[in-house]
Amino acid sequence: GVDWGFSAPNTVVYFFVDKRDNVYVVRCDGMTYISQPTWIHHLKTKYNNMYRCQLYVPDAADQGAIQEMQKSGLPVANQMDKGAINTGIQVIKKFLKTPGSTEPKMFLAKETTQHLVNEFGMYHYKTDAAGLITDDPDTEYDHWIDAIRYPLTLLFGKSTIILGG
Repeated sequence: GVDWGFSAPNTVVYFFVDKRDNVYVVRCDGMTYISQPTWIHHLKTKYNNMYRCQLYVPDAADQGAIQEMQKSGLPVANQMDKGAINTGIQVIKKFLKTPGSTEPKMFLAKETTQHLVNEFGMYHYKTDAAGLITDDPDTEYDHWIDAIRYPLTLLFGKSTIILGG
């Protein structure tokens, strides 16, 4: 998954899914103050072959950046519908704590996913003027969470997946 940024980081999260739908997050990376073409080049030259990435799922809000990824030869899901944030949050929660089980279905490589671990610890919902928690997530610390939310929502938040141009 890829989340775009500039002063906030451009981020990427690489993960694998096994036959039992366990998610293994193996790498998080991010860079600030670089152009999208530079970020895309970084992904292609540093990680794409290393992880044999089958599909990148970027933030669909920037179709120009998605076209840049496609032009560079990276396999990209080009979904026009960004999807509901709260749906994606529920998908992630399902993997962190599986209902009816004490075991999670998401596993993080400690050495290479610290940014994501840190964001999980800081993630929260906004409060209103009365101090009550709202249904709106605070988006200040969600860059790596967004990068994993996009592909997990695509893969597990819908009943049908259509891949292709």
